[in-house]
Amino acid sequence: MNETFWGFAGTHGVFIAGVEDGGEVVLTAVSDGHRDSISMTADKVPSWVPILPRIGEVVVFNATPHPITFGVGGDETVTVPSHGIISAEPAEEVVHEKAGVIFVQTVFRPTTDGHRMVSFARACGADIVVGSIIAAQAYPGEVVSMTPLPGFERRPPAEKRMNPRKFNTFA
Repeated sequence: MNETFWGFAGTHGVFIAGVEDGGEVVLTAVSDGHRDSISMTADKVPSWVPILPRIGEVVVFNATPHPITFGVGGDETVTVPSHGIISAEPAEEVVHEKAGVIFVQTVFRPTTDGHRMVSFARACGADIVVGSIIAAQAYPGEVVSMTPLPGFERRPPAEKRMNPRKFNTFA
């Protein structure tokens, strides 16, 4: 193992994740503007390090609290474990008032921790950061939410298959 990499990780108290790259895994450690990487075979990666999978040529970071199963062709699937959670803060904005009744819309605002998680995902090589539909609204253009494959819209969560080629986004 590269002592400089692990020393950096220990010194800075960083997030660490790996991205599959052929037979190798590239580990990246990130902390407030500092970054270091190391490449190793998959069997050498510590079990506590999350691995960001490739679906086709796209690296996916799962920022939901549950695994996501993508259908990738026929009966083949790729399950992406949770890599962390990107949360948002709800806030009400008054739309209008009529006869003493206030009408509001709930909007979702990003958090400092959420921005850190998005930055970490990008620094580790994620092309797509998948979060909840609320997170996608709070981080427009940075976080997307899933859409089901045709025919899987009303399935129970254990049977659901998500579309790796179509995501909800907000502008």
